[in-house]
Amino acid sequence: MTSQQIEQLARALLGGSLPPAQPWEVGEAVTWIADAIARRDPAVQVAQVRASANALKRERQFQHTRLLAGAWHDLYGFDPTVDKLLAQALIDLSAFDAAERVLVDGLPKVSAPGAGAQAAKERLEFEGLLGRLAKQRFVETGDLDLLQQATDRYLKVYEDSGRPYWHGINAVALLAREEREGVPRAKPIDYRRMARDILAQVTGQWAANPDDCWLAATASEASLALGDCDAAEFWLYRLLLHPLAKAFEVNSYSRQLREVWQGHIVGTERTCADRLAGIVSRFQMREQSMWVGSPSDWQSALTAEGHEREDLEKNFSRAFGFSLDNVRTMLGCCSGIACITNEVGERLGTGFVVKGSTFKAAWGDGPVLVTNAHVISDTVDNAIKVAKARATFEVESAGATTPKFYPVKELLFTSAPASETNAGGVDVTVVRLDGLVENCCTLPATDALPSINARTRAYVIGHPKGSGLQISLHDSVLLDIDDEERRVHYRTPTEPGSSGSPVFNSEWQVIAVHHSGSSQTPRLHGSGTYEANEGMSVKAVQQAAQ
Repeated sequence: MTSQQIEQLARALLGGSLPPAQPWEVGEAVTWIADAIARRDPAVQVAQVRASANALKRERQFQHTRLLAGAWHDLYGFDPTVDKLLAQALIDLSAFDAAERVLVDGLPKVSAPGAGAQAAKERLEFEGLLGRLAKQRFVETGDLDLLQQATDRYLKVYEDSGRPYWHGINAVALLAREEREGVPRAKPIDYRRMARDILAQVTGQWAANPDDCWLAATASEASLALGDCDAAEFWLYRLLLHPLAKAFEVNSYSRQLREVWQGHIVGTERTCADRLAGIVSRFQMREQSMWVGSPSDWQSALTAEGHEREDLEKNFSRAFGFSLDNVRTMLGCCSGIACITNEVGERLGTGFVVKGSTFKAAWGDGPVLVTNAHVISDTVDNAIKVAKARATFEVESAGATTPKFYPVKELLFTSAPASETNAGGVDVTVVRLDGLVENCCTLPATDALPSINARTRAYVIGHPKGSGLQISLHDSVLLDIDDEERRVHYRTPTEPGSSGSPVFNSEWQVIAVHHSGSSQTPRLHGSGTYEANEGMSVKAVQQAAQ
């Protein structure tokens, strides 16, 4: 993009919309706004910053939400809505300590007498985010003290603030988890009674306001707490089929089912939570073209026998034409895919491990990590600096108390995204990780690209923000390859956070590094645009790295 186009994108953001653009272009537009804030441009007011930060959040561009809201906060201080959006983004990026500082500092301000109508509007959100913060910390660590802390947070705001159902249903779920974990309470709380009250509340509101899809999600979860699985499934389908329910709403309830209710999407449906999580998983595979699971789901799938094997075949083999061996090969690749963070743990992208000789013989056969330059770089705007970059492997961390983070030991190669002044850029960074064992988890790769026909597929496994590993399967058509065999286009669905993901052929060999996508991607042949994602081929990286 030219500087004029970046300014146009920035002004659209300030108006509350995010037109189709590449990740680094969005980053440049956010930098443009942040620079305008820094010079106190009178054209950039708090209402516009609220609108632009919210537009970025809706599109799950959490790192850019954090940058923009943080720029306003650092210069002008507290604003109830900007600080709320900042805290939400930090939680979704797993920057829990930074989120806590924002919330603890802001809560007294939104609660103070005379704070104003906007602050009063956001007070419940600050209270709820403190509960969500403790909940996510519990999910990551298993610390039962954090479980109780999260429960108490949600209970307090539910009981003291007119019983808002969205806080109450979180308290119900966490109390049920406490019961399963055997956590004692000095004064027992009947969460089933709470669930009955909430169910009556939201079903009554549904009759008056069926446009609110969160009511259906809450009714499903309340029914789950009451042990009425048929009703829970009924309301779940109302959520899934709701015309206003998007991926954000479905993914939020899916995460709650898996992380708090401990629903498993692979294997025998032993509990109601398993049943509901399985329904959501199959819906996501069919309608959203993705499969999202926890590390325990990957392990269950890899060792599946008996009924579990039948479940795998039903979900994958029949739906996507895979053999069971092919499915297991796919799942085995997950151990070599990493989430890329900065030094405070903000989840900002994806990377994967291959042999160094894949790209350059001089790098040897030891493991190297590959990601985008707009994810790790010392020169690309808003990328993580090399010295601050970390990689964590979800499958490896599943058996540990806390995730293991690998810092960068050595930068081997980097090439910024292509631009008017950098036509040969491939948007790739290759590094060695400090502490990664030699025979850890390298993925097979090939510089041979498949032929293009109606049956050729390209698959992506990545780390969208606020989610576990995600496999994009359905509608994964390989669309086009440029004449130099550098750029590969495919219709595989991806989300923010997938930058740096491996692109696989049907044999689960890496053929490209995913780096961008848009509904208006310029075609590789002919004129015009189409909806496509783009990866830089293994061959392109090989040529650039020589």
